[in-house]
Amino acid sequence: MFTSTVFTAVLASSAVLLSNAVVTPNAPGPGDSFNQGTKCSLSWAGDTESTTAWANMAIELMTGKNEAMVHVTTVATGQDGTKDGTFSYDCPEVTPNSPIYFYQFTSGGTPVVAWTTRFTIAAADGSSTPATLKETDGSGALYGTGALVDPSTAVAPPTFNTTGGSSAGSSASSAGNSGSSAGNTGSSASLPPSVPSSGSSGSTKPSSTGAQTSPPANSKVASVSGSAPNPSASGAAVALGAIDQRMWPFAAALTACAMAFMILL
Repeated sequence: MFTSTVFTAVLASSAVLLSNAVVTPNAPGPGDSFNQGTKCSLSWAGDTESTTAWANMAIELMTGKNEAMVHVTTVATGQDGTKDGTFSYDCPEVTPNSPIYFYQFTSGGTPVVAWTTRFTIAAADGSSTPATLKETDGSGALYGTGALVDPSTAVAPPTFNTTGGSSAGSSASSAGNSGSSAGNTGSSASLPPSVPSSGSSGSTKPSSTGAQTSPPANSKVASVSGSAPNPSASGAAVALGAIDQRMWPFAAALTACAMAFMILL
């Protein structure tokens, strides 16, 4: 009886740990470009497996390589990541105007981090320069490090952000910014701060072809679509490190369960 109870309890706790879902960035996607001074927009698919983990989500504008991401500014806070949502804000003036920017999604209710792929913030006239640096993590993604033209306008990273990205002194104006998540309006702000050959949104690192849950790259998938991590991927992904953090507790729980079962036999 006792053995059965212990076994059931451990399995139940393991199930809870494994069900830790993530927000999936949908846009911007590979090749997307936004002129500074106009509206920058993004969207995501909500975490439907938890009503609390992503309930207080922050979105940061990032730049830099996958292994050393740089915070540019925080563009939104207080977003409800448990539901599908969209957000738009005034594109900040940055330098250089290249496909080296991506968004990072974090929440105080989960250690998981999601990124979009790299995208371009172009000059007011639509002009931009290509990314020239290549990631050394094997992704082949192209990247660069940008910053706000006026660093004093940058909004610091959210206090629950523990990803350790350095600050590049960039920011986005919250005036005229708007976000919605299943009918909810979120406050906007300038968020804090890799460009692969292609990528898509996801929880892998940023790429230039899609969204990911791991760092962006020009050729990898990221939490949100864009040309940050991978340049030719589409869809969403979660950082590989985040996935590992979720699997370790599950593995530990199963191991404890097996040991308890053997001892009590």
